[in-house]
Amino acid sequence: MKKIMHFLPVCLLALLYSTSYAQVVTGRKGTATQQKPLLLKYEIVNGDTIYYTELNTVVIYDLRVFNKKTDQKRYDNLVRSVKKTLPLANVAKQKLEYYNFMMQGQSSKEQKETLKLMEKQLRAEFTDQLKALNRRDAVVLFKLIDRNTNNTAFALIKDLKGGFNAFFYQLAAKTFKLDLKTDYDPLNNEYDKYIEEIVYMIEAGRI
Repeated sequence: MKKIMHFLPVCLLALLYSTSYAQVVTGRKGTATQQKPLLLKYEIVNGDTIYYTELNTVVIYDLRVFNKKTDQKRYDNLVRSVKKTLPLANVAKQKLEYYNFMMQGQSSKEQKETLKLMEKQLRAEFTDQLKALNRRDAVVLFKLIDRNTNNTAFALIKDLKGGFNAFFYQLAAKTFKLDLKTDYDPLNNEYDKYIEEIVYMIEAGRI
């Protein structure tokens, strides 16, 4: 268990670091696009124009209840892990978006300096929190970061540090039964589906 506590900060910080880098690269390669005008539907009623819009379907979730105690315990542990790691994943996303904004218009040299500063600050702020995570928490955090970035940890690390380093991190992760290549897929993966439901309930203030 002690070994995984030393591994997680290094691996997860590399993921956060590479996520920021990947966002910067995308921003520099991307092209500006003109936003489409917002068109509202309307009806003419008794000579008056009435605008309306269709709202998305809102699904209200409740915590799941299982017949088997082992399944219930596993689910309750998952709820605790999501509660524990979701704030960390959200704060990380906000910080990465901030640094991405800061690096817009910077030269390559200036971006490297900003990235070094960002990495130093991330280590100072997140290392202690990451050391407090167990393996299940780490799995959930990887999935939540994947949820926020739409990229696997392996792909992000590979973009920044190259294939060899990504392979090394994946090999180290496998030692602790972690997989950096795992996609977040709540539509087809039951475990991810539970995570998505729990996230919705947390964000709705239901749990």
